[in-house]
Amino acid sequence: MFDDSFTQIEHGAAAKILDDLNPLLDGSPFDPSMARILSHSIPFYEGYDLIEVTDYDVNPPRRVSFLYKEGTQKQIHILNGTNEPIYNLNKTCPVQLDEKSVFLYVRFFFYYVRGRHGRFLIVENIDEIDWKEDPSPAGKRALSKMVSPLTLRSEEQDDNFYLSASIIFKDSLFESDITVSPQGDISLSNQELLVEDIPVLDDTFGQ
Repeated sequence: MFDDSFTQIEHGAAAKILDDLNPLLDGSPFDPSMARILSHSIPFYEGYDLIEVTDYDVNPPRRVSFLYKEGTQKQIHILNGTNEPIYNLNKTCPVQLDEKSVFLYVRFFFYYVRGRHGRFLIVENIDEIDWKEDPSPAGKRALSKMVSPLTLRSEEQDDNFYLSASIIFKDSLFESDITVSPQGDISLSNQELLVEDIPVLDDTFGQ
């Protein structure tokens, strides 16, 4: 998953970030006394941090995620569930990928980009799956044998990165190849259905 390793930003630094973010929002501004602000370093965008702002005082909680660069020329790129803000930043920043950072970039991309029919969720072990109900021990053992870590297969002469991943889409588990271009464009290919109708939470409604 990508939602680990965040650090919380407190007090004046948090208020400063909200001062930069709030004018860009369509909805009501975040209140610094109510909002929780988390930061995650990202090595593939020089000078940028990934920020998540969440207001738990409303139901359901309101969250905005964005890429943030401090300095004299502040930059904020709000992640809206499409690949557009990521690909736009890749053209101007640009994205910096190597054999290590490409793993984090792929996890980041699939965590924050939603397809037309839902998210493709990369899972590297069955403990990362959001179960609607726990499968039987035998079912867990069978699924565990099907799930593989995100793996870099090769980096060919065309400079693309070729990876393989286990992916949850809706209620099905797939194995898929992932191609990442040097410019950060991502495509899926060779999807193989491993098992369907598994008891996972709906990614849209959480039920």
